[in-house]
Amino acid sequence: VGLDKGGSGQAPEPEWAREEPSGNPARDLDRLLDRFRDDIRDAARDHGVTDSQLRDARRHLSAAAAHIGAALRGPQS
Repeated sequence: VGLDKGGSGQAPEPEWAREEPSGNPARDLDRLLDRFRDDIRDAARDHGVTDSQLRDARRHLSAAAAHIGAALRGPQS
């Protein structure tokens, strides 16, 4: 990923990534995004962020947004 500051590189999967669906996918997606944002914000607050890490994060987030947005919009006709 390229975002760590010299650690092992592979972080354990967050607990929220394995939560059971509630039956309301839109609400589950909102909660997933909230938990993701909270985890990232807390890590940045607790450990700091370098300019390089910010560039990497921006690149990863923009790619993820493009992929997830395309998946949610469905196939283009």
